[in-house]
Amino acid sequence: MPTLSSLVNFPCHIYDSVKDIPPTVRPGGRVDKTLAAITLRSVNDDGVSGLRRPHERPADRRAQILRHACALFARQGFGGTTVRQIADAAQLLSGSLYHHFASKEAILLDILEGFFADTLDRHRASLATADDPIVALRGLIRGSLTVIAERPEASIVMVGEIRRLSQTERFRWLTERTAETTAMWRGVMEDGVRRGLLRPDLRPATTAHLVQTGVWAMAQWYRGNGRYDPDEAADVLVDLFVRGIAGPEAYRSRDLGGILGDAAASYPAVGVAPDRNAS
Repeated sequence: MPTLSSLVNFPCHIYDSVKDIPPTVRPGGRVDKTLAAITLRSVNDDGVSGLRRPHERPADRRAQILRHACALFARQGFGGTTVRQIADAAQLLSGSLYHHFASKEAILLDILEGFFADTLDRHRASLATADDPIVALRGLIRGSLTVIAERPEASIVMVGEIRRLSQTERFRWLTERTAETTAMWRGVMEDGVRRGLLRPDLRPATTAHLVQTGVWAMAQWYRGNGRYDPDEAADVLVDLFVRGIAGPEAYRSRDLGGILGDAAASYPAVGVAPDRNAS
């Protein structure tokens, strides 16, 4: 290992390759080649320090870049983030970042591909084991909240960027992924209506869209280490979506019945028709 004094006294030259570096001659005529690893390539590859960390693999550095980029995208938006900012956060030279990703768009592509792969895997697993639409709905909600809890920044990026990105050629595949996930939610709602467990007067596609977007909007504030973990939060949301927020006696109220109007009367199981003359 080079000593501090040898580093200080080492000529301040940067060479293109190891073979171009003159050997350091130690007292007694011994040739020391331990400093020959400092080259132009090593400086560019290894960030501001210029020294490769022996324990750090390229895959680790790639994951580090993704982590910092995702945090920046979530905080200031994809368009508001520069490659220089990502490189600075990851303690890299801008040129070194391009050894791992061809562009800023390539970084975002990697983030979103991982996000949707995780989401779809969880949704498929939930539907494969559920024999009841309400249980399936809970599984979809729980899976979504787990992804939000484990990938909070990526979830914020997805919610904030997906509409704009899906209109660009490179991210056209996002339309297919979102259509696949939406079909899962819609299928659960349709099954619930067929089995008589969900209201037949509401369009399953509309209900699915409202519930799905409502859950994913929670990416802006939900964290799995808060009051509710994904399991508990899923129970609360299923109860909210299936039974609503009004108390059982509220539908018999003249005021609430009047506000709901035909909506309350159209589905007797929800409540009684409003009677404005009732006392």
